[in-house]
This record gives sequence, C-alpha cells and structure tokens, in this order.
Amino acid sequence: MLVYLAALFVLVGSSWAQSNCTCTAFVDPNGLPPEYIDVNQFGVVGNTECGDRGLIDCAKWCKDKFVPWFDNLDLQAPRPNDSQNRIWGKYMCDQIRAGLGQDYDAVTITEYDASMRLDSCGGQWEDVITKDGSNGKKLCCDQIGNLVNCN
Repeated sequence: MLVYLAALFVLVGSSWAQSNCTCTAFVDPNGLPPEYIDVNQFGVVGNTECGDRGLIDCAKWCKDKFVPWFDNLDLQAPRPNDSQNRIWGKYMCDQIRAGLGQDYDAVTITEYDASMRLDSCGGQWEDVITKDGSNGKKLCCDQIGNLVNCN
C-alpha cells in the first residue's frame, strides 16, 4: 500500500510541476552534421506544466510566435532594438559566424526552424515547425560573415 501511495504521489506531483517554455528560431548552416545557430528568441512564457499538456501548449505558443515573425521577415529591414543597428540579414550572418567560429565557408540558408523546450522538465529542444525561405528569405553570408546577394 505504501509503495502504491508513493507511486501515486510521484505521478500526481510530476503532473503539477511547472516550467518555463522557451522558443527560438534556428538556422542550420552546415546540414550534416547539424549545427543549430540561434537567430531570434521569442522569449519565455511561464507556468507551463510538464508532460504532454505542457509540450502541446508550449509548441502552440512557439508556433504562434514563429510563423508571423517568419512571414514578416525582411532580411534588409532593421532588426528592432539591435545595439549595433544591424539589419536582420547582417545580424543573422553575425550569429552564424559567431556560432561556427572564424574559419568557415560561405553559407546559404533556405530553411528556418522554430524549436522549443520546457526548461525544467528535461530541457531538451524539440522542433516545432520548419519554414522554407527560398522564396525571398534566402540568406547568404560570405566567408567573413558579410551579408551578400544570393544571385
């Protein structure tokens, strides 16, 4: 009986656990092996429960943040609140260079991914949605991190 009560307590307690949901846009400049570079953070929403319900809620919140951001993304537009007054494309090239280090080839990005995680419920990143950027949102960076024309 005591074992049953202990198991019930663990089960009920884990469903009441709370976590923060974090959502980030990533690009993968390498392909294989994957090298995910963070290009935009959508913030954190708190009080998300652990377990399936929390994963579903977090994924929906992340998708609801990512899709309008991607749909409105203009790589030539100024990035809001950027301390260096960069445009989105230059900011992303800088992020890629910082993530890959100084020695890398030119990169072309055509896919943008949104990933989320429940920070205190295991903390593993999970893909939410991938959007194709080859129609007007293709990002090209040269070997030294400059935004260049993709043509």
